[in-house]
Amino acid sequence: NFLPACLDSICHQTLQELEIIVVDDGSKDGSGCIADEYAVKDARIRVIHQRNGHLSVARNTGLSVIKGDFVSFIDADDWIDREMLNSMYTTMVSDSLELVITGVRVEYPAENRFYCQRTDNYLKARTREEIKTLYFRLKELCLFNYAWNKLYRVSFLQANKLSFTVEPPYEDESFNMEVLMKASSIGVLPETPYHYMRYDNGSIVASYKADMLKAYEDKCNIYHRFFTHMQIPAEWVKLFLQEGWWQAYCGYVQSLYKKNAGLSRKKRLKLIEQFIYQNR
Repeated sequence: NFLPACLDSICHQTLQELEIIVVDDGSKDGSGCIADEYAVKDARIRVIHQRNGHLSVARNTGLSVIKGDFVSFIDADDWIDREMLNSMYTTMVSDSLELVITGVRVEYPAENRFYCQRTDNYLKARTREEIKTLYFRLKELCLFNYAWNKLYRVSFLQANKLSFTVEPPYEDESFNMEVLMKASSIGVLPETPYHYMRYDNGSIVASYKADMLKAYEDKCNIYHRFFTHMQIPAEWVKLFLQEGWWQAYCGYVQSLYKKNAGLSRKKRLKLIEQFIYQNR
């Protein structure tokens, strides 16, 4: 339902020199046909149909065939302002950056409301200390965890063999930690051209994930390396990860009651017993 608006917003960017890769990750709702129709109308669009492998696999598929010098990831149910890619590209080139981040407009169409996640001005970081300070600022503003409000330099990703290795819902945050450990130049724009649409649908954030706790454990392993790299005190790291585990367990139990879980009461209680009560 939302893919046409997404593709229209990309096709109508003021930056026209684009390679648009659409990965149809085993969809069963007609999205693949919509993508093929757009590819007929716009020669810049390339559609890849594959078995469902989840978001990390789909993103890596796109990265494996990319020919451009820069890459941005746009979720299929979101859309972007006409100037977004040009603004990020211009900043990337003029300041010789490896990563550019922009603000986000979070929208709830059913409730007719929105709010913005953004910095007050343009920020830059080029040293490890500056990047560490920037990380905490981005976390505070809820701008770090997403992959889709960022423009990455492809040569930087390829040189450091960076790809998506953790399953949803922690794939973006884990990827960005790997990026920050390697990056030496980052810029953050104060604009909010990315429209993050929060529909009441079966998106990843609203879905049950059977391997959610395993994915969080994988993310924690990356966090350990990330905080060690940033020379953050071990005691603080311990408290931070404990708080994160508490939130992960709460999220896991809530996910057992999502529409797509399809679990009986008996099965839910068994999973809570296994992963919560029996977990030291």
